[in-house]
Amino acid sequence: MKRLLPIFAAAVLLGTVLIVPGIVDRWGVDSSTDSLVLEADPEALRYDRNALIFSNDEFVLVGLQRDDLFTPAGVAAVESLHAAFEAITISVVDTATGTTNTVKPIASVWSLARAPVVLLRSFREPISPFAALGKQATATSPEIDLVKARAELIDHELFSGNLISKDGNTAGILVTLRHRPRSVKAMRTRLELYDRRALARDQLADAKDEVARGKAQSDLAQVQVEIDVWWPEWVASEDIRKRERIAALIEIEKIVDQAKADGQKLGRSGVPAIVVDMVKAIDGDFKTFLGLSVAFVFAFLFFVFRRVAWVLLPLCATGATVAWTLFGMQAFDKKVTVITANVPALLLVIRLAHSIHLVVRFRELMVRFPQDSKSERVTRLVSGLVWPCLFTATTTAAGFASLYYAGSRPIIDFGFFMAAGVGLSFFFSFLFLPAGMLLLPVTQEGRLERSARFLSGLGRVSLERKPLVLGLTVVLVALACFGITRLQVEARFLDYFRPSSPIHAGLKYVDQNLGGTSALEIVLDGHDRGAFGAGQTANLDKAAKVVKWLEDREEVGAVMSFPGLIDEFRKLVPTMDRGQAAAALLFQLDPDMLSSYIVTKPATVAGDVVQHTSRLRIVARVRETHPNLKRHELIRDLRAFLAETFPPATEEGAPEAIGAEMTGMFVLYANMLSSLGKTQVKTSGIALLAIWIMLSLLFRNPFAALLALIPNMVPIALVLGAMGWSGIPLDMATVMIASVSLGIGVDCAIHYLFRYREEIGKDGDIRAAIERSHGSIGTSILYTSLTSVVGFVVLVVSEFLPNAYFGLFTAFAMVVALFAMLTLLPVLIALSKPFGAAQRRGLALAASKDALVPVGTSTGEPGSETPPAETDPAETAPEKAPAEAAEPDAPAEAAEPDPPEPDPPSLEPTDADAGASPDA
Repeated sequence: MKRLLPIFAAAVLLGTVLIVPGIVDRWGVDSSTDSLVLEADPEALRYDRNALIFSNDEFVLVGLQRDDLFTPAGVAAVESLHAAFEAITISVVDTATGTTNTVKPIASVWSLARAPVVLLRSFREPISPFAALGKQATATSPEIDLVKARAELIDHELFSGNLISKDGNTAGILVTLRHRPRSVKAMRTRLELYDRRALARDQLADAKDEVARGKAQSDLAQVQVEIDVWWPEWVASEDIRKRERIAALIEIEKIVDQAKADGQKLGRSGVPAIVVDMVKAIDGDFKTFLGLSVAFVFAFLFFVFRRVAWVLLPLCATGATVAWTLFGMQAFDKKVTVITANVPALLLVIRLAHSIHLVVRFRELMVRFPQDSKSERVTRLVSGLVWPCLFTATTTAAGFASLYYAGSRPIIDFGFFMAAGVGLSFFFSFLFLPAGMLLLPVTQEGRLERSARFLSGLGRVSLERKPLVLGLTVVLVALACFGITRLQVEARFLDYFRPSSPIHAGLKYVDQNLGGTSALEIVLDGHDRGAFGAGQTANLDKAAKVVKWLEDREEVGAVMSFPGLIDEFRKLVPTMDRGQAAAALLFQLDPDMLSSYIVTKPATVAGDVVQHTSRLRIVARVRETHPNLKRHELIRDLRAFLAETFPPATEEGAPEAIGAEMTGMFVLYANMLSSLGKTQVKTSGIALLAIWIMLSLLFRNPFAALLALIPNMVPIALVLGAMGWSGIPLDMATVMIASVSLGIGVDCAIHYLFRYREEIGKDGDIRAAIERSHGSIGTSILYTSLTSVVGFVVLVVSEFLPNAYFGLFTAFAMVVALFAMLTLLPVLIALSKPFGAAQRRGLALAASKDALVPVGTSTGEPGSETPPAETDPAETAPEKAPAEAAEPDAPAEAAEPDPPEPDPPSLEPTDADAGASPDA
């Protein structure tokens, strides 16, 4: 088997090399807005339903700044951009049929250059109100006076601060992306199936007898089968829709870039555009991080181990882990998102732990068992480390797997593939490292690491100052807990990018001058035909109150609605009420101009019959740059206002009251943010419980399992507290810090407790066992922790600030966890005295040895009067030093006989393995 291991490793390495080109070719970050919403948010169905009734709110807002905007040249510039956006066509490949189709991905373009910006008060010659309405003139119409047009538009109910800035120097061009016919059909089918499933679930919950329950269960099973059969069609439709979105946004970006190259001043905003900017930042970060991570890790490993082989072998193992994890993502057709794009760099860094433990232990064994052949040494290495590493891999995977409960699909996928990558890293580490060690030439480079003396001293100092260590921990945790109470889940799109970046500047300018970035929709349902049509003054007045409430909120920019257009027309005829003005607009204007804000044609959506003018939509754009933006407060206040303005019918037989509901990307994103606080608690709690159970089974000692968790809970508390104190909110990246830190940090605790259990079994001396553990496994813990810190610190340079904060605070957590592991954990061990059975066996073993050894004779065990000297073969100095002074653990180990291979992970060592030296 040992002869076949290098051959198998070479075959796996060759396979890895062969799959890399395909991975590179298919690499690409998903640009859809799905990464900003919860996967199972019920509001998403309402959002899709309203998109089918009215239109979707996926738009890109382009701002053109000119001092001469209201001159023929300025209007021509707006017209040129308007025409360019309308003319966009793209080629999309249908994966189902393999055909390439040319489509127009733009649903509509609005600007002052063309309808539906209707100018009513800017004609050169006097004209009657109804004639003005019939003309449907725009700024490009020859009969329009541009000076008057400027005055009308900056005071326009719909377009001031929306398609024209308050100062009249910036024109907005609103480009709305279309829904493909296939996507619309798939969305309708999805809504119908989900409605049927919800109805079946309600019937099952309300079933009073076995017959009704059986029918409901049968109906539920039937509709679930239909959903499962139809689901591939939905996935294919969504895939084409997303690719069309990406292609359309790329074309919009080309037009904007060309205009900038021609000397125009432009800015760009809108949620799809922001997502594309995020993707561009992440894509650039990926190349930067991967290169920097490899370079830093290479330099760090070479600095520590001073041999190229000890650098290349770990990098081969982690490189294969990254490649096969990405291959799995592509095999499962999982798109790379702004979150899962971090998987390669993080796996490259954090999964070096197994390799570092193997290298450090191998060099240690070369000193302690110089008589071993390479094969025997590798066998001893693997048998001593395979079980601790298996359990550390399992607990780390559990930490990542807990992200399943995050609710956001990108975070769920991140957790799943990181957990899978952890498992692969265990396999590849124990494949490539032992195989490489069998092939390496025999050298005398074995060594006990120089850090052993310092680490042993640190353990000794910690034990001597128990009150100080415990007191400092309590004070820091108390401060952290107070900081956690200040932790926020409010995040602005603007805060995702550095203030110095062009993305930040463009978003800020357009958001402040052209009415906001993310859409908030209010849909009023009058149920009956004509509820918001001609003559329905009372209902329209109530709708106008909603518009006025939104306009009075400082966080809200542009508000677009049918009542707004009505009030603009009433400026010509003040004697008209809203019902009369509505009649004029519905009669005179093209229904397609109004269909985004009021139902102008009967429609049926998933069994829901919508009558003519029975529903009305108000669209507000929220200013993401506003310093006082508080999403949840705005949504809460608006819900309260709607409930007060449109109360439910109270009398039996009374007409059905007007329904009012909120939706839009603003609400969906707020729901995702709102879930982050619950996600943080849920994922952390699940990870803690799962890891505690696994450790309890591993050590057969629940209390020892708790000891492993405490030093890792402290850094998590400090990180979250620091975020609360500094005002950095939880977002879709930083919410993963706790689970990731816990999964990584607990590895060190497992290794340490394994080693301590073995060391206490040698002589029963707690202090000596801790010092020996610090001097041996402490070195591996130090190296692996510093490697993780280096890897996470690389993320700090990210253009996408959530990733930068994720890297910074996770690195901070690793540093705190390392310090807690080497100071707090030994104090807790000394106070709680775990592994009592191992300690009693150690005391008995020490007593038996003392009884057999004459006074003054060295045994090589701690406490002997004249310990033997031992030199480190890696040192170049010719003189010898006492082993106890140079390497605290060396005498005890050097005196040991060749130990038997340890059994699988027993929680309390037996007498047979008490003297063994498997790595803890």
